[in-house]
Amino acid sequence: MTAHDQEALVVGQRQLNVRAEIHNMRVAALWQVLMPIAGEIRHVKISTGQARDHADFTVSFGAIPLATLHTIAARLNEMTWVTGTTVTPGRLPVQTTFPAYHSAPRPVCRDAN
Repeated sequence: MTAHDQEALVVGQRQLNVRAEIHNMRVAALWQVLMPIAGEIRHVKISTGQARDHADFTVSFGAIPLATLHTIAARLNEMTWVTGTTVTPGRLPVQTTFPAYHSAPRPVCRDAN
């Protein structure tokens, strides 16, 4: 398998993999389906398997509901050029919350007169 992008996808993030025959991958159609969730895309990897004559388009996401990814995968599976999709659940990024910042009250200066 030849990876066109050598960076590894972030471990633990939710991913969607779309597979199609190498000459049938329709990237523009794929992006049209992904547009509503494009703001959560963190990384994209496109790889090809010359021996198997297929292309894989793997997208990792930030904070996105798993149900949304399954809905997108189902929509893609309805397309005739898609040979399969896989959703990797991963886990949502940990939300870090900090205690509210309370400043110390300012001293009140009173005139001695």
